[in-house]
Amino acid sequence: MVKSSQLKGGLVILLAVAICGPAGSARALGPLSPSQQQDVIRPVKPLEHDVTVTLKLIQVYVTDSKGRPVPDLGPEDFVVTDNEQSVAITEFERHLLEDPGAAAAARTAPAEAAPSRATAAEPSRLPAKYLFLFDLAFSNLPGARKAKAAALQFLETRVKPGDEVGILTYTNVRGLRLHEFLTSDIAKVREALETLDTRDSSGRFDEMEQQYLRYAVEGEPSAGVGGESTAASTADMMRQESKTAAAHYFDRLTGLARALRYVPGQKNLLLFSMGVPSSLLYGVPVANANRRGAVDYGDTVLRAKSDEMVRELSASNIAVFTFDTRESARVTDLFAWDEQTFQERGRNMGGGSGIHDPYSVFKDEKLTGLDHLRKLSQETGGQYFGNVNRADKNLERMTVLTGSYYILGYAVGERWDGKFHAVKVDVKRRGCEVHAQAGYFNPKPFTEYTDLEKRLHLFDLALSARPMFQTPLPASVAALAAPGGGGKAALVTLARLPADTVEKLGGGRVEIVSFVFNERDELADMRRAEDSLDRFRDKALYYASSAALPPGDYVSRIVIRSLDTGRAAAASARVHLAAAEARPMKLYAPLLLVAPEANAYLEGRAAAGVLGPSWQDYYPFDPTQNAPLLEPLRAGLVRFTAVVPCELPGIDMPMLVFGATATNMATGESVAGRAELIDGTKRNGILVLGLDIDLGDISAGTYTLYLKVEETETLAVAVTRTPLVVH
Repeated sequence: MVKSSQLKGGLVILLAVAICGPAGSARALGPLSPSQQQDVIRPVKPLEHDVTVTLKLIQVYVTDSKGRPVPDLGPEDFVVTDNEQSVAITEFERHLLEDPGAAAAARTAPAEAAPSRATAAEPSRLPAKYLFLFDLAFSNLPGARKAKAAALQFLETRVKPGDEVGILTYTNVRGLRLHEFLTSDIAKVREALETLDTRDSSGRFDEMEQQYLRYAVEGEPSAGVGGESTAASTADMMRQESKTAAAHYFDRLTGLARALRYVPGQKNLLLFSMGVPSSLLYGVPVANANRRGAVDYGDTVLRAKSDEMVRELSASNIAVFTFDTRESARVTDLFAWDEQTFQERGRNMGGGSGIHDPYSVFKDEKLTGLDHLRKLSQETGGQYFGNVNRADKNLERMTVLTGSYYILGYAVGERWDGKFHAVKVDVKRRGCEVHAQAGYFNPKPFTEYTDLEKRLHLFDLALSARPMFQTPLPASVAALAAPGGGGKAALVTLARLPADTVEKLGGGRVEIVSFVFNERDELADMRRAEDSLDRFRDKALYYASSAALPPGDYVSRIVIRSLDTGRAAAASARVHLAAAEARPMKLYAPLLLVAPEANAYLEGRAAAGVLGPSWQDYYPFDPTQNAPLLEPLRAGLVRFTAVVPCELPGIDMPMLVFGATATNMATGESVAGRAELIDGTKRNGILVLGLDIDLGDISAGTYTLYLKVEETETLAVAVTRTPLVVH
């Protein structure tokens, strides 16, 4: 029994609680550069958990004492260890951010000018990957708005052709949301940024910490003997709320890091946030003897979660560049402390506990997120930038840093065990600071993937022309525009897996997922079926799925993935669903049939009552006598059957004549064929025609097959067409 389910609307990817993209957020990933592809661990036998040798690439940033990139290092200047074992650098590339003035000077330089180091390859710039993460839980509204404006300016001035950009937000209510995944379609990123709503910004966690510290230091005069005030208790409850929010935040970013672990190449995460107050993790620096249990040594659970998040980000090759969304790196807060306490207690503003209080001029940074943001950047190879008012300038500095880097490559023996390798990169030259990933993970068997990793693996197969995780097995697919109703048309997707592909999927259970994307790359329909392939050995497998959709252009993609090994087959087809027209005759897309092999069939249909009649009502055939033609035909004598749905409103007994022509798309040459009626039946008000098509001796090429039907009494004429490949 095939179990089917349907999901309509925007494509949803869950990260821990949720990374959800609205309609239109799903975008295909562009092709990888050769250097990026090398960083994907692809063993010779990817489904066997054996030891393989591959090239590991490490992206390294090197700056001087003033934070400027160091551009003239060679491979001999670097020392690399992998799990404390020294490794030999076998590949070396230097990538420098091109300066317009330097480029002009280079063009006028003598032709014999040569690089100072012959050992260093000087390839073209690798595309960068930028992920913008707007933390709206630990940010205030003004800071979030300024961060959004800076990000828009970054898109206009700093992103180069080929760069990939993604947009994420984090809120307390919705968790982590993916608005646009890594894509080089900057117009889509800009649209996602412009529609981003920053009104969910909380911006109150460091204020709550400031209030908590005030009670911790001074207590509350209105508290009774042996008890605490309502205000102090409220501060305690609000602080616990902050800790819970911080724990969720760390968990979600840890999940994001794990999800991006196998995305090849360096990822630059641009985090706009005020950060998690350090006092939540490490405690309040001052204790008050007047409050019971006031000594706060921090939260060991939160510290562990924070450390785990930093490790996962670093190991996933994600450099975090933090942009503090406060007005400055150190917040000036004149009289804020005294205004609160003076109003409540009538304190002397000029006294020792007034404006001379050590906390009155500046907020204690232990109560803000500065330390958290700094640590996050330092330990992932990124950099901390303060003052949201300088966000555009800081983004410019980050671009210079990330645009000048080195690629170090060395051979490693990999095991499919998922274990972590600690990597350390040093530079022999004095005064240099190295920013590099702290390590990487070995690949692991598909059965050990988390649910999140499996979902990203699936959507990578669905959205990418060249999936990152694997090269899909061969499959064929056709998309047909069939009769529908209620202002919609029926899109029928037929997929074929050759017997060899079925064998390589390894038997066992598979999931078969059909995706339909509209002309705006929005997910218009999705269906999933699950079954076992064990009974389909030595057979070609056909899978059919249908969906009722509005008129428009669509891309239908089928992914068949083993739930045991992760091995998958995938294929896509385009189709146009025409709007309903009042015409005397209309032909729908033909289904071409040939003599069958050893075949098996599965079907993923909509829930009962959603679509109405099955696609087989409009494309009936006997599977023992025919099979859908989804593969190229052999050149020579070409003959096959075509099933064509036809609308003839108001004509009960039509008199029809038929014609067939194949036009070579390369040469424009047309081949006239013969079309004869072999069957005609009425189904659900649609006349289904079975035609015998003979194109005679036809040469190899890609053709468009045109089928023409004319009703002799009314002289109504209709034409339909379909691709035909002959080799």
